[in-house]
Amino acid sequence: MTIRRSQDGAAGFTLLELMVALAILGLVSLMLFGGLRFGLNAWTRESAHANAVSDIGVAQGFLRRAIGEAYPLFQVDGEDKRVNPFVGSRRALEFLAPTPASLGSGGRQRYSIGTETAGARTDLVIWSQPELAADPAKRWKTILVPGIRTLSIDYFGRQGDEEEAHWHDAWQDASHLPELVRLQVAFAADDFRTWPEFVVAPRIAVDANCVYDPLTHGCKGR
Repeated sequence: MTIRRSQDGAAGFTLLELMVALAILGLVSLMLFGGLRFGLNAWTRESAHANAVSDIGVAQGFLRRAIGEAYPLFQVDGEDKRVNPFVGSRRALEFLAPTPASLGSGGRQRYSIGTETAGARTDLVIWSQPELAADPAKRWKTILVPGIRTLSIDYFGRQGDEEEAHWHDAWQDASHLPELVRLQVAFAADDFRTWPEFVVAPRIAVDANCVYDPLTHGCKGR
């Protein structure tokens, strides 16, 4: 680089040299900005991945507690048939379970697990309603996992006169709850999320609130 001297003896640069220096500075700034933007994008993707994994963990934790505490409240309808609030199909499950302590109220809730589709998006959803509330307005909906592809529910146990337990794609046995419940959720091929293996065993096998009535051979008041 040639250093020019002005008439008063001060050193200086030519216009061309200044333009080259500015061009190099702009190139370096562009490279630095590109690296910063790449880092921010990577951090954003990693945060979204971590949040999605955390949300799935929270959803599974809630389902494990709720299904694990499914209550076998066996009743008799007007035709003297046993009625079990635990009714499941391949795409939906309904059951009765204690109200979470976080809601600050006692009693039990009627839960319904299934999917809800709006436009092109399908969500894993749970509906809840107090056991004795008949008003549909008191039915709350919570989206557990948004943007899923399919939901599949299976039930392990013996139904009817079966001698051995095996997996069923529906459960409508009014005499007892299944031994295991398995929920499988699938996502789109380009979705990075995964659904860990989820199998839960209902822990309550006896209706503790049942007071035996020798006349009806069932629970008093039912």
